[in-house]
Amino acid sequence: MGSDEDLLIKPGTAGALYSKGIAFTDLKKYNEAIACFDAVLHINPDNADAWYNKGRALARLKKLDEAIACFDEVIKINPKNELAFMNKGAALTDMEEDEEANACFDAALLINPDNADALYDKGVNLANLKRYDAAVACYDQAIKINPDNPEALNNKGVAYAALKKYEEALECFNTVLKLHPDNELASLIKGITLAALKISDNATACYDQE
Repeated sequence: MGSDEDLLIKPGTAGALYSKGIAFTDLKKYNEAIACFDAVLHINPDNADAWYNKGRALARLKKLDEAIACFDEVIKINPKNELAFMNKGAALTDMEEDEEANACFDAALLINPDNADALYDKGVNLANLKRYDAAVACYDQAIKINPDNPEALNNKGVAYAALKKYEEALECFNTVLKLHPDNELASLIKGITLAALKISDNATACYDQE
């Protein structure tokens, strides 16, 4: 079997290199994966999948600027690549560039309006920007697409609590606990919300819940 250097100069080996990069990614060997995807791109600079997976590996290494550059290459090759916009948005979120991230999630939603993950991520960023009403609207859309979505329900409740709409917040946490009785986060923030309402007995019961 030839070395990786040998593979680089054989046009028929791009698929093998790509598969090897995916395998390294699965093993969380991200530097080795990046080397494989770079080898694929040496053969074919327009391989959108290689750019995308290189970007994902770079993001896991927290090399976010480089990851974004890879996702931009994907979008240049295929402007309808929903996942590239999503991953670029996630990287921008990690950089606390919430407005730019939301532009990416909006682009993903133009491609697929039923993308519950994009709606959820946009809601999180809007909440980070203290735009709680807009965040609630995003969570509502995500929940409409996927009603069994405890993360969106919990975050909707937190946004309501930030707006001091405690009854609405409690309704969200109660819905989570009805669907998932062992959801510790919902129990915790329900307790905090009850405390804000000065219903101390109920709050204590929630904190004591195992």
